[in-house]
Amino acid sequence: MLKVVRKIIALTDGRDKAMKFVQYSGKMLLWLWLYDKKSHPVSAPRLAALVSTLSTTRKMIRLAHVVEPASDLADFLTGKAVPPASGRPIKDHFMYRLAFFGAVVGVLNDLADDVYSLAKIGALSKSLIKPADKLANRLWLAGIVVDTVSTADDLISAEKSYRAFMRRAALQSDGVRDGCKPDRPDDATLDYLELRKLKDRRYWLRITLLKFIMDGIFCRWDITPEASYRTAIRKFKAAV
Repeated sequence: MLKVVRKIIALTDGRDKAMKFVQYSGKMLLWLWLYDKKSHPVSAPRLAALVSTLSTTRKMIRLAHVVEPASDLADFLTGKAVPPASGRPIKDHFMYRLAFFGAVVGVLNDLADDVYSLAKIGALSKSLIKPADKLANRLWLAGIVVDTVSTADDLISAEKSYRAFMRRAALQSDGVRDGCKPDRPDDATLDYLELRKLKDRRYWLRITLLKFIMDGIFCRWDITPEASYRTAIRKFKAAV
């Protein structure tokens, strides 16, 4: 287990995800229990400083990450990303345009993050910190919406493929089981490798969709004024 964790942290993206987990855990503590700095005069400011530092560090690690969405955008502009044919369903055209919009948002979001990071370390004017952070958060939220819709569409397709496979397997089973005992516990006619791939795809798409939903919640809290979410939390805790 320790070796796996070390390998994850050794990778840039893995290190970012590890810090993201700690950062979001700290945010949850601040929002739910340590939101009143008067009641927690020591722990609340320290945890808030840790969360803020982790956020900046993650953005520093992802400096020049704009190359990735820029490559996706270039595929659309150069024609490598082929639009659906005119006879295709409206949904296909919508998803194509949504993917293009997502690539544009991704480029702008990474540029805003880079401006924020460079201003934070003094390479750019400090006056750019707040507007760049504000813009980056809103672009991030737009990107999350795009990713959520895209992932939900992929999950629907995966569910349809899984159900079609199971119906096909059931029909094959009915034709083979007359007087025959299958070699495997479930059904000898099932393509176990394909079934496992379909199940894995469904599982990871569900996890990814949940991740984007949680990202949206955290991002929305970042955009919401601090006083507003503290009032909302107080009302929620009082109701509970």
